[in-house]
Amino acid sequence: MMSKDVEKSHSSIQFNNELFYSVGDIEYFSPTHQPAKHLPLPSSVPTEEEYQPICLIWIPIPEDGQLTKHMTRAMVRSYLSEDDVLSKAWLQSIFVIPSYQGDQKDLKLNIQVGAVEYLIEKMGTTHLFLDERFNFNPEDSKGNTHITSMKLSALNRAAGPYLARHSDSQLDFYPVYRLYSDTYHAFINGIYPLDAKGRGRYKTLNKTDGLGRTIIPVPSRLYGWGSGGKLKGYRVSVKDIFDILGVPTGAGSKVYLEMRREVEDTASCIQRLIEQGAVIVGKVKTNQFAVTGNSIEHSPDILYPYSPRGDGYQSVSGTSSGSASSMAGYDWLDISVASDTGGSIRHPASIVGLYGNKPTMGVFPLDGVIPMSEWSDTAGVLARDPGMMKWVLETWYAHSPAIKPHKFLPKIVRIPVEDFQDIPQNIQDLINGFLNSLKDVLGMQLEWIDISQILEKEGNGKILSQHEFANVLEESQYQTWGQDLIDQYKSRNGGRFPPVFSEILQTWKGTHHSPEDLKEMKERWDISAKVFRDLIGRHKSSITQSILIEPINIHRVPIYRESKLNFLREPLSTTKNPLSLIHLSSIAGCPHYVVPIGQVPFKSLVSDQEEMQPLGMSMIGYPGSDFVLLEIIEKLRKAGVLKTVKTGQTAF
Repeated sequence: MMSKDVEKSHSSIQFNNELFYSVGDIEYFSPTHQPAKHLPLPSSVPTEEEYQPICLIWIPIPEDGQLTKHMTRAMVRSYLSEDDVLSKAWLQSIFVIPSYQGDQKDLKLNIQVGAVEYLIEKMGTTHLFLDERFNFNPEDSKGNTHITSMKLSALNRAAGPYLARHSDSQLDFYPVYRLYSDTYHAFINGIYPLDAKGRGRYKTLNKTDGLGRTIIPVPSRLYGWGSGGKLKGYRVSVKDIFDILGVPTGAGSKVYLEMRREVEDTASCIQRLIEQGAVIVGKVKTNQFAVTGNSIEHSPDILYPYSPRGDGYQSVSGTSSGSASSMAGYDWLDISVASDTGGSIRHPASIVGLYGNKPTMGVFPLDGVIPMSEWSDTAGVLARDPGMMKWVLETWYAHSPAIKPHKFLPKIVRIPVEDFQDIPQNIQDLINGFLNSLKDVLGMQLEWIDISQILEKEGNGKILSQHEFANVLEESQYQTWGQDLIDQYKSRNGGRFPPVFSEILQTWKGTHHSPEDLKEMKERWDISAKVFRDLIGRHKSSITQSILIEPINIHRVPIYRESKLNFLREPLSTTKNPLSLIHLSSIAGCPHYVVPIGQVPFKSLVSDQEEMQPLGMSMIGYPGSDFVLLEIIEKLRKAGVLKTVKTGQTAF
C-alpha cells in the first residue's frame, strides 16, 4: 500500500501506544491504543502488518452519478488548501468514498477515466481503493497504479489522513496529528482525546522539541467535515483553570498543581464546545500576575508567555496571557477559551490586537472552573476573526436565559470624554474613524459624557474604586479556595505557609474581612452595579438602550514584560478617569467586547527600531445584550470596518 518514496520518509518511534513519525518532511503523531474507524477486508485484498499512511476522500455524488476529473481535482485541492495536516505525500494511497444525497442510494455510479488519471499523474497515487458501487474498469487507466474495488460504506463521510494497519480480517484507521512547537511558550501541555472522538478522557502528550519547547498535537481539519456540530473541526486552546478529564489543572501555580486532587470531570462549559465538534488541542498558561497600573508584577522568565507582537518583548497582560499569546501567534489555532473576572480577557485582547469578550454574568454554569469571585466570574474567548467569534459565541451561549432576544439595535453611543483631550493625534484619528463608522454604518448617535461626574453623583460616594474592586476579588479568592489550599499545604509541610507570589502571599497572610465587612462590600457592589447599568439603560426591543464605547489600554504603548522598561519612557497620555469601565462592567455583570481597530508605531526600547502596537476599542451593553453587540460587530465586519487580524509581529 505504500510506495518506496514514502517508506524512506516514514520513520517511527513508538512508546506507550504513541507513535511518532514523519511523512515527507512533516512530523506527526498518532495514538494507537484505539482505532478511530474499522473497515472489513475481503480476502482478496493483500495485507501488511506495518502502519501505512493513507487518505480518505468522500465526494458528494451529483444527480447524474458521474464522478468527473473536474470534481475530483476540486475536492483534492480543497483538502490540501484547507488542511495543514494533510500533504501530497499522504495521497499515494487513497480511498474514494461516495456520499449519497437524499434518495440516491439506487443511483448507478461511474468514475471517469480522467478522474483516476488525475490522481495517478498529478497526485502520485499508487494505490487507489474505489467503493464497489463505482463502475470502473482498472484496465482503462494508465500506469502501474493498483486499483481495488471494495465495500467502503463503513467509512461513509470519513475524510482526511489516517494511519492504516491490518488487524485480523479488518483494516484499522488511526487518527493523525501534526506536531507544532510552542515557540511563544503559551502552552502548558498538548492534549488529545483517548477515544478518538473528542469525548471523555484526555491525555497529555508530554513531548518537547530539541529546544525544549512544548509540542502541540493538531488533528486534521477534515475530521470534522462529516460531523454535525456547528464548531466541527475548530481547534481550541483552553486556559488552565478549566477542568478537562485526564488533564491536571494548575492555574499557573506550582502549589495548586501539587495540591489539587485528580480532575474527575470536564467542565460543563468546555463539554458544550466538545459536543459541538470543537477540538481541544492543549491547555495554555494562566499568568497569576496581571498588569498593575503600568507595570508587570512578574520577572521576565521564559515560563511566562511571550507576545508575538512588536519587538517580541511585550507583556501579554492579564491571567489569560497564554490564551492571547497562542491566538496572536499560531494560525493553526482557531479560538482560545479563557476566563474574565476583572479584565483577564479584555486586557490581553486590546494589547495584542485580538477580539475578546466578557459575557453577561451567569450566561452558563462554571462548574469545573477554578473560581476567583462568584460575583463576576465569566468565561469567554479570544479570536482573530470577528465572524468566527460571533459564530462560536452564539453556539456556546445558545439557549442561555441570561441573554435576551432583541428586535432592533440601539441608536445611542455614549463615550466618556475624560481621557480624550491629550491622546496623540494618530491614536485620535483611529478612534474617530471608528466612531464615525458607527454613525455611517449603523446610524448611531454619539453622546459624549462625563462618566466620573455621573457616577459620583448617582452613586453618592459609594461606587467601588479599582483598588477596592481588586480587594474584593482577592478576599473572595481566599474565601473560596485559598484558605483551604493553605490549610492543606501546612498540614503536609510542617506548618509552612505555601510559596506563592508575594502580592498574594501578603494578602492571604493579612487580616481578612469579617462577615460584616463582606456584607458592606456586597451592598456597595450592588449600588455600583445599579448605577452603571442605569447609565447604559435597558430597552425592551434592543435590550440595551445605548452602548458604552471607550478606547482601552491606550495610555502606554507598549507595555513591556519588565516593569523597569515601562518606567524608562513617558506615558502617551494621563488617565484622568479614576474609574475603569473594565472593573465597572465586571461589577454590573454587563457584556463587554474588545475589537482591534488598527495599530500605531512606537520606538522600541528593545529592538531600537520602529515597531507596531495594536489598539482596541471596548463596547459595553446592558446585561443580556451579548448578541446585540455581536450583531453590531458583524455589521461592522461586513462594512470592512473590522477585519481579521494576522498572527505574528503585526496585527494588520
